[in-house]
Amino acid sequence: VINIALEGMMLIGAFFGAWGADVTGSWLLGIVIAIAAGAIFAGLHALFAITFRADQIVSGTALNLLAVGITGYLYVQIYGTEGTPDDLPRVPDVNLPIKSVPFFGDVFGSLNLLVWVALAMVLVTWVVVFRTAWGLRLRSAGENPLAAETAGLSVVRTRYLAVMVSGGL
Repeated sequence: VINIALEGMMLIGAFFGAWGADVTGSWLLGIVIAIAAGAIFAGLHALFAITFRADQIVSGTALNLLAVGITGYLYVQIYGTEGTPDDLPRVPDVNLPIKSVPFFGDVFGSLNLLVWVALAMVLVTWVVVFRTAWGLRLRSAGENPLAAETAGLSVVRTRYLAVMVSGGL
């Protein structure tokens, strides 16, 4: 599945993450809400791409435009013209004691926790996709669905799960 709607999923996740942090008062719950919102929006993309077999470029572009409209509308309805509150819970920064190291101290010395999580998720994703049985099944569902189905794998379920996980990420 070509995930052209990825920008829309990121926009939906960002909006609902900020809204979730505002409503719950917790940056951690805001992230959980952002992941869920991105995955649900990805499920919509999967519905069009997998079940309805729509052109993935067209449906992905439409979903990107839908995300702009939804978030723009909800932003104005919830926060009005004054914008998001200044007191939103923030994800903490991670300060490493490497300020004295040239270049690396400036670049990696003080980064947001989400940057480190994102970098770790790159490694985790690589391990899952290329070093686990689930990753082998995932790749077979995309590259050779007939062989995967012959082996007893539900290709449709695997594709839905993969698209929704990508939306959550």
